[in-house]
Amino acid sequence: MERERLTSGSGQPRAEGPELGSVARDVVDHAAMIGRDWVEIGKLEARRYGEHLRRDVATRVAWGAVVAVLAALAGLCGLIALFWGIAAAIGSVAWTFVVFAALFAVLAVVVAAVAAPAPRRGDDQMSRTPTGGSTSLATFEAPRKT
Repeated sequence: MERERLTSGSGQPRAEGPELGSVARDVVDHAAMIGRDWVEIGKLEARRYGEHLRRDVATRVAWGAVVAVLAALAGLCGLIALFWGIAAAIGSVAWTFVVFAALFAVLAVVVAAVAAPAPRRGDDQMSRTPTGGSTSLATFEAPRKT
């Protein structure tokens, strides 16, 4: 058994010394080269993506910010004009503030209602007990097998 392991099928001793070592070194060298290539490719991709962000995305964000500022300024001017119009129609600046306060309060309630997340299924059961849990076992659903 020991003799079979040390010899090849023809009875010649196996060459495990320098040949096996050179193969192992070649494997390690190739693996290191592949690793370095992956790192370099990653660096190039990151540099390319950063250049894309700087050149394309940053300019669009800047123009979007300019548009948002100009839109806010136009909205402010429109609200001032509306305020002056209501003040001229009513004849009282104080009552115009009351009208504006009521309009903004209603607008705030509407936006809050739209922005609030939709209730999840089962949330109505959670609010029925003081601890937040449901007391009914009828709401329990066993996991479904797929």
